[in-house]
Amino acid sequence: MATVFKSRGFRKRGRNWFRTTSANQYQVVNLQKSSWGGGSRYLNLGWDPPCPTKDFVPSTSAA
Repeated sequence: MATVFKSRGFRKRGRNWFRTTSANQYQVVNLQKSSWGGGSRYLNLGWDPPCPTKDFVPSTSAA
């Protein structure tokens, strides 16, 4: 699995693989093991697209 992520520009920190794309998007892949045992595994995906400052409205000032 590591060779697949590395070949696509991801770096690893702990159980997280992350990269910033040429379009300035931040992407994260997280591998999680169940805390309840039983061998269950989870794949969590995160994506943070760029947002121009003028279009950003903090939640504290949203109507």
